[in-house]
Amino acid sequence: MASGRPGHQKRRPVGRTSAGEPIGPVELSRRLGITGAAGTRSVNRLVAEGHMTRGPHPRDGRRQVLDVTDSGFTHVMDEPAPLPGLLHQASAGLDETERAAAKRCLLSACDAYRASLSSEVRR
Repeated sequence: MASGRPGHQKRRPVGRTSAGEPIGPVELSRRLGITGAAGTRSVNRLVAEGHMTRGPHPRDGRRQVLDVTDSGFTHVMDEPAPLPGLLHQASAGLDETERAAAKRCLLSACDAYRASLSSEVRR
């Protein structure tokens, strides 16, 4: 949801693409496999740093909805940015057979990660 007011960042609702519903701190903690207290501490820190906002659930005023701000989205997207260069450096000393084996390993890891994400969405 975007705010038209100057100085306010555009927000990206957490979790709407996976379940069609926004999520709050309790659900986020559950999905991450951490305690509610640990999740609350993390959310509080992210809100304080301006990476996340929380507001009332659109239909259930007792619950909260988490949204990722532009700065939070940028921070997350910037984290893996150096990875391609690092992988290129790491593979520079490999011969073709070793490079092919490393590629198979990385592709298998990607497939496993995608399967894990798919199973999370179905829960």
